[in-house]
Formats: sequence, structure tokens, C-alpha cells
Amino acid sequence: MVLSSPLARCRQPAKALATCLDIPLALDPRLLELDFGAWEGLGWDRVPRPDLDRWAADPLGFAPPSGETGAALTARVAALHAVLVPEPRRWLVVSHGGPLRLLAAMLRGEPPDLLAPSPPLGAMRLV
Repeated sequence: MVLSSPLARCRQPAKALATCLDIPLALDPRLLELDFGAWEGLGWDRVPRPDLDRWAADPLGFAPPSGETGAALTARVAALHAVLVPEPRRWLVVSHGGPLRLLAAMLRGEPPDLLAPSPPLGAMRLV
């Protein structure tokens, strides 16, 4: 099964993969990227440096204005992980850097790290 974030930048390639592989596609909002709130769409150079420093110092507890904390993202991905692990099937997951780095760590039995490097764009990884 192809499991995808519902955002078009993931949904569209996920649909193409599902069609090509002739397997089902499921959209799951738990695969959405961290909600950056007022920072959404801004380049990092446009976010006030003190705010970036506060976020980097506490990625689990700090939320961008009107956004979500890293702890909330981690909880979403952990809830998905809890569903995927007992399922006796293979999953092809199409998502964003944050959820992918967290889910991959959870699947490997490692502690999730919000500031770990994201997988390269378009990368495929077996976990």
C-alpha cells in the first residue's frame, strides 16, 4: 500500500506510484509536515533569528506562532507508527522531511530526532 500525506506535493506522486504499481493509495494527515504557522512559506532568512534560536534550543516544546510543537508532530507520527508496525504488509510512504525522519527512526527502534538530517528529496529508503 502507498501511504501519503494529503498535501498535493506528496499526494500526486503517491497516486502515480500507486497506479504504476497497481496497489492501493491511502492518505493520512498524520504524515503532514510540522505546522510552521506564521512561518509557513518563509525562507529561514526571513524568520527572526531569536525565534529560530528558541526553536533550535527546544524543538519539542517550541511552536512557531500559530504552529505546532515538535512534540505534537512526534505524537502524530508515533500514532501512525503504532498502526503500521503490527500490520503484516509493506508500506511505501510518501511524506515530508519531518515525518519521514521521525518515522524512519521509530521503525529502526531509535529515538526520534527532529533536528536530524532529512532524507534527500525523492529518496527511497528501506527501513
